[in-house]
Amino acid sequence: LGNTGVGENFPPLLDQSGVYIAAQLNAWRSGTRKNDPNDLMGHIARSLSDTEIKDLSAYFAGLGGEGKP
Repeated sequence: LGNTGVGENFPPLLDQSGVYIAAQLNAWRSGTRKNDPNDLMGHIARSLSDTEIKDLSAYFAGLGGEGKP
């Protein structure tokens, strides 16, 4: 799913930088980003620790093949 996205509400994560992914997860977690249907990402992000956000961001950034941090 991270490579392809799901419809127009959930874009693909492929080729996004780890910095961007972490920033978006932190924005959902803090409530400054609220543009997802039914607060799905907000709900998920609020359950993540700082370490989990860092690890997820690095993982998804690495899927693009360029290993962006």
